[in-house]
Amino acid sequence: MIEVTVALPMLQSRHIGWIAFESLCRQENLRAVEWELLVAEEIGEAHGPFGKENVLSYEERLRKVNCRRIEYFGLNQWMPLSRKWKFLAEQAAATSRMFLLQAADCYSQPYRIAETQQLFVDGTDWVQSPKGIFYNISDEKTILHNHENYPHPPHPCALNMAISMSLAKKLPDEDVARSVDGWLFRMCTAIKESELKVGWNQNDTWKLGVDTNGLNNITKRIDWFTRPRVPYEKCNIDIADCLPDDILSRLRLCKSFCANMLGPEAFPTLGFNELKVGHAVKIKGVSGQDDIVEALEINLKAPADQVVIEGLIQEVDYKNGLLKLAHRKFVLPDGIAIEDVRRNSIGLKDLKTGMRAKLKGIYSELTDFVPEKIKKKKLKSFNLEELQGAIDKIDRENRTFDLLGFKVRVNERTVIF
Repeated sequence: MIEVTVALPMLQSRHIGWIAFESLCRQENLRAVEWELLVAEEIGEAHGPFGKENVLSYEERLRKVNCRRIEYFGLNQWMPLSRKWKFLAEQAAATSRMFLLQAADCYSQPYRIAETQQLFVDGTDWVQSPKGIFYNISDEKTILHNHENYPHPPHPCALNMAISMSLAKKLPDEDVARSVDGWLFRMCTAIKESELKVGWNQNDTWKLGVDTNGLNNITKRIDWFTRPRVPYEKCNIDIADCLPDDILSRLRLCKSFCANMLGPEAFPTLGFNELKVGHAVKIKGVSGQDDIVEALEINLKAPADQVVIEGLIQEVDYKNGLLKLAHRKFVLPDGIAIEDVRRNSIGLKDLKTGMRAKLKGIYSELTDFVPEKIKKKKLKSFNLEELQGAIDKIDRENRTFDLLGFKVRVNERTVIF
């Protein structure tokens, strides 16, 4: 009977994902623990996928350490990490009682699953480790994460986290791409409606694992290795004493991939201050009644003649030729071309509230957005609005920019690449 779900979300993991699988294949003391491995990954080439074939190449070795089920979920579009965790929890075996969070760029110490399972006694909501080594691939420097360095009250999250499955399955539908650990802790506390019971793994086995830096996607710690800041401190442990020889040798070969990550295909490589007026961008986000779009993802694109607004149809006025989408009403020119998902011509009356549509057209501040073509789109697992055009104005102080008549807000969770 499966008791443990190891959830592994992947993104841009082509060159580093192997390290997570190698660590899972080398787990120990699992003879009495049956577990499953669930992987979710964007499969588009732009997302640098590790790939289903590579995942399944570890199947035989994983089964030797009592992994009873391996599932790979290929995603056709980018999914915020918060939704990946929720999605994977929903796919978990009905008998599983703990949801272990495995990062694609981390080598889990060989007793992680077994020790975590032992800590999930009755009433435990959250398990984590207070210490862990971080290794910078490009220069082989290390620092030590020590949760005790936090001032009071400390950050609630540490390392090697796992959540009670009863809480994980109730995570809300929210789009969070950064600071996701803190979001998970807050949401679990809200679901329980009381303080979480946290189990701390106080064993020294953390010395046999490592979190890597240099090929990860969210937190950039490059300067922390020369100037450690809370909760990090100088690490006096030789990395050669932490990892098997073959793993360390292969990790050292990843230096060349760190250099490649500096190219335009990296994810993410930009900050808000690097955005410029005139940049052509595609954004995914959530719009509100006030014409403000909360951006979750911003992707720099090549300039295009037409601009795009895509989202759920909120209203159709057949008599006056109006279409409401992203909380704005658009006047449709007579005879505008409308296509279904198979590119067959259809009429305005074939569009209904709740459908997803892409509007292509032209935009200027004088004429606003003028639709020239409408295409019906398939509904997505999370229906964000998408805007594609050129930035008209940037407000650095308030971290917003104007795009197609919308004001786009950028916060710490926004991914820019």
